[in-house]
Amino acid sequence: MDNKRPSTDLEYNGERSPKRQRRSTPPRESNGNNGAHAHALPPLSCSILGVEPLDEFIREIADFVHHMIMTRSERVGNVEVEAKVGVLRNKGTGQRLVFPVLVETVLAPDALDTRFESNMSPTQHKHFNTLLNNLKTNSHQPDHPSPPLQYTHLHLVDSFYNAEGSREKIRVTRNEKTGEVVACMRKVRLGSLDIYSPKRMADWRISVNVEVPVAPPVGTATLTRRKDRLSYSHEEFTIDLTQVTSQGAPNTKPEVLHELELEFTRSEYLLATALRRGDPNVAEAERSAFDELMRAFVNNARILNVLPSLSKHGFVRVPTSGLVQVFWSSLPDALISLSTFESRLSTVRCRNVDVNATAPKHALLHVNFKADTDRLSPLTALRVSSRLTEPRDRIEHMSTTYDDTYDCIVVGSGHAGSCAALAASDAGLSRVLIIDKCPEGWVGGNGYFTAGAHRTVHNGLDDLLPIVHNVDVDIASEIDMDPYTAEDFTSDIMRLGGGRSDPALVKAVVDGSRDAIGWLAERVKMPFHLSFNRQAYLVNGRQKFWGGMVLSVQDGGKGVIKAHQEALKSAGVETWFETPAVELICANGGIVGLMVLRKGQLLRLTSPSVILACGGYEASVKLRGKYLGEDWKRAKVRGTPYNTGDGLAIASSIGAALKGDFRGCHSTCWDADAPSDGGDRALSNQFTKSGYPLGLMLNTRGVRFVDEGEDFRNYTYAKFGREILVQPGGFVFQVWDSRVVGWLRKEEYGDDVVRKMWAKTPEELAEKLEKEGLESKTQFIQTLTEYNEAVHAFAAENTARRWDPAVKDGLSTQSSRQSLAIPKTNWALPLEQPPYLAVKVSCGITFTFGGLAIDPETAVVLSESTNKPIPGLFCAGELVGGLFYSNYPGGSGLTAGAVLGIMAGREAAKRKGQTV
Repeated sequence: MDNKRPSTDLEYNGERSPKRQRRSTPPRESNGNNGAHAHALPPLSCSILGVEPLDEFIREIADFVHHMIMTRSERVGNVEVEAKVGVLRNKGTGQRLVFPVLVETVLAPDALDTRFESNMSPTQHKHFNTLLNNLKTNSHQPDHPSPPLQYTHLHLVDSFYNAEGSREKIRVTRNEKTGEVVACMRKVRLGSLDIYSPKRMADWRISVNVEVPVAPPVGTATLTRRKDRLSYSHEEFTIDLTQVTSQGAPNTKPEVLHELELEFTRSEYLLATALRRGDPNVAEAERSAFDELMRAFVNNARILNVLPSLSKHGFVRVPTSGLVQVFWSSLPDALISLSTFESRLSTVRCRNVDVNATAPKHALLHVNFKADTDRLSPLTALRVSSRLTEPRDRIEHMSTTYDDTYDCIVVGSGHAGSCAALAASDAGLSRVLIIDKCPEGWVGGNGYFTAGAHRTVHNGLDDLLPIVHNVDVDIASEIDMDPYTAEDFTSDIMRLGGGRSDPALVKAVVDGSRDAIGWLAERVKMPFHLSFNRQAYLVNGRQKFWGGMVLSVQDGGKGVIKAHQEALKSAGVETWFETPAVELICANGGIVGLMVLRKGQLLRLTSPSVILACGGYEASVKLRGKYLGEDWKRAKVRGTPYNTGDGLAIASSIGAALKGDFRGCHSTCWDADAPSDGGDRALSNQFTKSGYPLGLMLNTRGVRFVDEGEDFRNYTYAKFGREILVQPGGFVFQVWDSRVVGWLRKEEYGDDVVRKMWAKTPEELAEKLEKEGLESKTQFIQTLTEYNEAVHAFAAENTARRWDPAVKDGLSTQSSRQSLAIPKTNWALPLEQPPYLAVKVSCGITFTFGGLAIDPETAVVLSESTNKPIPGLFCAGELVGGLFYSNYPGGSGLTAGAVLGIMAGREAAKRKGQTV
């Protein structure tokens, strides 16, 4: 054997002990009749190198914590490393994650769209209380093998305050009985690592933070919570069992949580060992101390992560033979490919475990799944054997026959899906099914969150009057509306997309737009209005429409979806909610059905046609980061939280072609105080903040960053949302003076809709905005001053120009005397009439542009390998790729969804009766 010395890396990073320890193996009883004992094995070394490697699981955690500590930017304060017991859940479904792994597994940070819930039930809290109290009592016995546990009962009150210039909150902790301030700090979160535990009822999370001491804050606390804490300490660790009571809004029931966490007691000692980790110039005991600390920390966390379960033995009771069904609660973000499920059913068997004379038989289930190419990496097809430990009601006998048959199945209950289903029904299909993974209360997809705007080719006012409901003869006589031709519509899409949009797809949408609008008005009874509040200004007594797009729907997106639901119900179209699509079923090169999850059951539905209308991936933080860029992880989701890339995943898994701008999306200026992970179904589109052409937008450094007057807002808002996102902090300020405040749309800027900052002077406004994140008051005022000077210089040279918000009026900041680096090309009025108004806005993402490739004449999805249609697979709505690039003309999305949805439904009807 080669006697080379082990590497230095192994010496300090991979071993538990440098000594050649030898372990003796106890003698094993012989099977012989004489009952003699076999010879004992000789003492064995830990390994061929005489050392015991650090467990890979522990090493991964140790490396993560060490990296977080050593690379932290915040060097002041105590480093906190803690492990919490909880449950990892899929953000979209709310179900606990289930992966086909056999043992505890460290998940890659930010690899999945998950949330960690550290709450436990009162029963589980009581279990740990009893366990720890017994350990404390036993540890004080004379013969106990380890140091005793110490115990403290604390009653604390945490008050949280906003920190100026920081997203982190300031936490003031007081002794509830004495009022003494125990701590006043700002917690900076460095990172976290999630550990999935398949054999246990709970998972755990390791978090690394820095607690920075700060001065006591002033003002009113934003949140207060009481903590009844049982604190146990043992050697280098503290175990806290805490009941947390938080009071929400007045007159609401307090929220009570139960938490268990483990943390290092001595932060300074942890830091000291981290600094010496692997240092060849110190003694071995010092350079390995950090890993030894982490080993003990992880072992304690593992031992604590044993929640009491409903099963006495901790196994799932299943039949000891026969076929079973697998339920995966983590779909779709941990999508499992089941395309060979049927062919492998015969290999699925249960094996008995824990069998003896008194215990019942239990079984562990093993299933092999086919792994597909990772077309969209975050939607990974799993390539492993699985052990299932799910409750009994999740496991049922599975028939090898199909569960039901439909003429057409539509995936998605939004605008496009509803159009497709109704068109299919009207074309003669008697059994049409819509499925959606969202609850019924979230019906409508992103369409619900729109303003109901539809862009269409039209010949002027007389062409549209028959389909609108808010214009009488007198009003019609006061309207100025130019025709909007097919050439205009085509030019707008191609111009904003830099000429990259698929011409054939654009032509299909444009040419079909007016017929689709007529179908919606007549068949769906869509209550169309002329969009006076969004697309017209009252100028000299006349309503002047601008920007090409003139139609909206009464009550916006809510009205759109309400009309669809009524029409679908009347047509007898069936809808299943909380039913995710799992996999497309194929045979003979085409679609023959769809596999779905419904009420915990895996159903295999027969259908010659499946229409995918389930949106893009904008609600997936992970996919936004992967395809759009890391900045997009902080964008606010405007619409449904259920668009997480399902359609892309199941279609690409059977070889569908992807197409379009995967780095582009529809975004907009969005209220900075709006929810982050999904839209508000009450306020809906009112979080939009599109009044910037009337004023200015300045970032936190006090400078402008776009030409607010470049074009009408429905041609710029999609790309300006993106520009806001890349500004420092991801938010900016929109600013106006009193001259134009009255022109702002009340549904977006009403007092009950948005938080406003008013001031009598620019200096006072800057001071107020400083509390909202403005970094430079001086630069803010200078920017306004230079802008006003440039506007006056232009006006002096162009005395005939008049401000008109209904046209591109040419009022600019660029003149021979003075020009700005970033111009304002139109509607440039000086900001100098008090009071001044500002609102804080961020970026809201609506939908993504990349999607599936389709035949523009049939809406059939194309194959990546052949570029030919995949028979029976159709696509409509935001999932279609190749239509929009970089930017987007407002109102085009709903129109495209209707055109392609109707097309897909009618084409699907042509496959009626085809052999499945």
